[in-house]
Amino acid sequence: MKKFVVILLPLLLLVGVQAQDSAKACMANAVTVSLHPLVGGAALVAYERALPFRSSVEVELGGQGFRWEEWRGSAWNAHTRPGYVATVGYKFYFPFDEDDLPKMENGGLAHLSWYLKLRLAYVYQWSSYDIFVGNRGWDILTERHTYHEQDLTLAFICGFQYVGKRGFVMSPFIGYNMPLIVDGPFHTKENPGNSAAYAALLTAGVKLGWAF
Repeated sequence: MKKFVVILLPLLLLVGVQAQDSAKACMANAVTVSLHPLVGGAALVAYERALPFRSSVEVELGGQGFRWEEWRGSAWNAHTRPGYVATVGYKFYFPFDEDDLPKMENGGLAHLSWYLKLRLAYVYQWSSYDIFVGNRGWDILTERHTYHEQDLTLAFICGFQYVGKRGFVMSPFIGYNMPLIVDGPFHTKENPGNSAAYAALLTAGVKLGWAF
């Protein structure tokens, strides 16, 4: 019995180490930052969780309008209005290397792949204006009014994703943005404006981050 235990214990330890190595090699999570919103005074951070069957769910959270007052009235102001952004998307992957298929079917991210993504984005934004209410002699009287808007859009996206052995992630993408609801004074379905998640009817950019 003792000999059996002495032989079995090292085998169990070896299997455990191999399982840990496999788990490390099969990265199922990724955190990325979109680069394009940073140019327009916004930020958008994404968390991705791989699912079995070559797919994943990605959630994004962000804010915009960090430089609204500075850029107000300029060409940049359209996509820097203060607000919050939240998106949720489903990605289906097509790996370039067939050796990645077993990894993906077990809920891991492929080393090199392209993907199709369906994304729902919610944007809540606002801005304040001085509204003319009258005058007292030569003095003009105004009141400060803040207006709010809520937008819901659906996007169809095609992208490419690279996941390095050490976890580095790069993902360029492009897609079509379709407004579903535009509830507010700033935009319309025909002209949905810009946000941290999209630029009118276009959504495109590059994400950089880390997988684990």
